[in-house]
Amino acid sequence: MNPFSTSDSILPTPPPESNLVSSSKATVYFPNPVHPDALDYAKSKFGRVVVNMSDHCVGYDVEDDVLKVADGIVNRANPLPRSFLEKCQNLKGISVVGVGYDSVDIAFCRSNKISVFNCPGINSTSVSELTLTLTLCLLRKVTQLNNRIKTLAEGEKVLAIDNLGNELKGKKVGMIGMGNTARKTGELFHHAFGCPLHIYSPTSPLDKWTSSDPSCQEALPHPSLKS
Repeated sequence: MNPFSTSDSILPTPPPESNLVSSSKATVYFPNPVHPDALDYAKSKFGRVVVNMSDHCVGYDVEDDVLKVADGIVNRANPLPRSFLEKCQNLKGISVVGVGYDSVDIAFCRSNKISVFNCPGINSTSVSELTLTLTLCLLRKVTQLNNRIKTLAEGEKVLAIDNLGNELKGKKVGMIGMGNTARKTGELFHHAFGCPLHIYSPTSPLDKWTSSDPSCQEALPHPSLKS
């Protein structure tokens, strides 16, 4: 069984079938602290789970000792260069949280039969919601006014007329790229606030997100798309 079968995509590295290991016997290393729920889930899937708690690796004296026995690594954004991977004597797979994998030395993995996976779109909803949140905070001066109110002198007032914000509804929204996160973000701006989308995506076909796009379940208007 491939211990990283929950990932959506395998990158141009050896296929997992070429380097099988039973998940119930696999030792999986997390270079970063993880949420308790995620840790419990990982423990239910793998034989041994080791997490780097910033200052120590539970059950091991140093990180290098973990790398010698790890069958797999679940990585967020930590750099995994050749110097790091050379310490991994038993490594069979690396799962990258998110779509980006430039932190991993793909050439080394390919030559050493290490399968690398990414998870496109796994955090697109969270990122799109944060994008909308920050946009509203800027337009409505939420953070600015909150900080001012917390530091008011006794008797001082904050008048609404002196602190007018701007509405988001109907404003043109410019976006660069048409990946999973961009799609989720565009849906929020368009459907919730009626914002026209102006997109620049030189790597995307002109009909992407339109009714002519066979991979698109729902069209998302972007009349000023330039490529």
